Amino acid sequence: HVLCLFPFEPELLQAAGIAATYVGHPLAQAIPMQTDAAVARAADGDTVYVSGGSGTKVYTGSNLAWGKPFVVVLTNKTVSLIGSGGPIIDAQLATGGVAMNKGQLRGVTIRNAVSRGILCVGGDIVDGSIFSNTSTDKGGGAYCEPETAWTSIIVSNCNFVNNISSNSGGGLY
Repeated sequence: HVLCLFPFEPELLQAAGIAATYVGHPLAQAIPMQTDAAVARAADGDTVYVSGGSGTKVYTGSNLAWGKPFVVVLTNKTVSLIGSGGPIIDAQLATGGVAMNKGQLRGVTIRNAVSRGILCVGGDIVDGSIFSNTSTDKGGGAYCEPETAWTSIIVSNCNFVNNISSNSGGGLY
C-alpha cells in the first residue's frame, strides 16, 4: 500500500493495480508549481499532471509580464496537461493561458488572460475544463483552428464563463 503526497497519485497507482491513499504533504500546497517549466521538461508524448487539492491552487508562468505570449505552450511537441482536484492556471498579464497542438487538456481552469484562454491549432482534445474572464477579437475562451481540413479538435464538457469577443465567438470560436 502506497501513501501518496499529491492528490492525483492514488488514481494513477490504482489504475496500475497498486493500492494507494492520498495523505498529503504541507509543502505540496505551499510551493507553487510552475506549469510552464514542467511542460518544458516533458518529452514528446508525456503527460503532465497538475493538482488543485482544494480547488484553489493557482499555477502561473515563471516570468509573467504584460504581453507574454502564453503561460503554457504545448505546440512544439505532443504533451497532455491533465488536472485533478480543480487546478487553476491564472494567466494574469499573459496574452493567453494555453497554446497547444496535438495535445490534451483535461480538468483545468484557465482564467484572466488578456487574450484567449486556449489556442488549439492541431488534433487537440479539450475536456472538462473551465475558461473564464478572457477577451480577444475571436474566441475569447477558446480559439480552435485545425491546421488542415482533415484535423479534428474535440471540445467537450467545458464551461465558458464571462469571456468576451469584439468580433465573434466570445466563448468558443
